[in-house]
Amino acid sequence: MPLSEKQLAELSQEVLEAEKSVKAITNFTDRFPEITIPEAYAIQIRSLQTRVKNGEVIVGRKIGLCAKVNKENFGINEPI
Repeated sequence: MPLSEKQLAELSQEVLEAEKSVKAITNFTDRFPEITIPEAYAIQIRSLQTRVKNGEVIVGRKIGLCAKVNKENFGINEPI
């Protein structure tokens, strides 16, 4: 079952609070095994939009899992 808009907003807020408190949170995939990649990106985008709205400035981009061995370890075929 897809995550609701309310759940996406709550998870985005949870990410922001974890960043602020510097405390780890349980992986969303552990709590919501059915979460999709588009839903995960929606959470990330909401969090980013909130940070920008609160005055933060985007100054660059980060690409992860570029190395072939890392992609193989995580079972993906492209960087994230």
